[in-house]
Amino acid sequence: PFQAAAVLAAVEDSLGLAAAMRALPRPDPGESQADTTALAAAERALVTADLTAFLRRQRVCWLEPGGQMAKPLWEDRRVSLAEMRDTLMPGCDIERTPGIARRLQRAIDRRHLTDLSRPEELRDLRHISVPLSVDTLLSPEFQRFDSLLPSRQRGQVILSLQATDVLADAEKFRFAREFVLARGHKLMLEAAGPLAALVLPAVKNGFSMLRLLWSEALPGTDSPAAAELRAKWPDPAKQVVLAGADRPAAIAWGWEAGIRMFQGRIIEGHRPPA
Repeated sequence: PFQAAAVLAAVEDSLGLAAAMRALPRPDPGESQADTTALAAAERALVTADLTAFLRRQRVCWLEPGGQMAKPLWEDRRVSLAEMRDTLMPGCDIERTPGIARRLQRAIDRRHLTDLSRPEELRDLRHISVPLSVDTLLSPEFQRFDSLLPSRQRGQVILSLQATDVLADAEKFRFAREFVLARGHKLMLEAAGPLAALVLPAVKNGFSMLRLLWSEALPGTDSPAAAELRAKWPDPAKQVVLAGADRPAAIAWGWEAGIRMFQGRIIEGHRPPA
């Protein structure tokens, strides 16, 4: 025990770990301060920013095998984080700074909710899904949106939460979940690729649907892993949305998995006019 540090150092050196650690790029303290300053400026700009150019709208559609016309179910609305970052914080690598990424996303969410709370937006609001963070569900902007939303439209708003965000603070999520469900909203869990296999049990915890992002990393439809995934979906046709369906391969995978709700560029080209 008295020589533990020396032994660990010897092991690291013999495996080349020490050299590898020294070779890793280290953050520049000045860069961190610059990113923080840029983030504060971005948050101020978002208070009055026009999100129209950054707002992406895609229909979630029901699609049966056989080539029938896709049936629109609701509209997914989300602001492009990457484009907002490039506009408000050019040069900032938010992939390396998750804390800054979360703060920027929260600022975008709150600005989006402010826009949705306008009388003209509320008047014409139809069945939509909106991605939000757990923190945003507890924000004054969401409470204002919720208080202004007409009762007849309450069940038409689906709130999407990232699986990583939900798992990051389970206690905070449970508090937010009870609030939004009591107010009549629906929750949808968002998972990317194989991560869905780990978070699917959470669908039982207040989520009515799972939004799974298509990826070639998903197991092949004839693999044991795919069979295990399908076994965890009691009713994939009504509970799972396959997003990122931009290629026929995604549609084929979804059909094999029993999925009938799709979102993506290929779907937009096969739906009737709204």
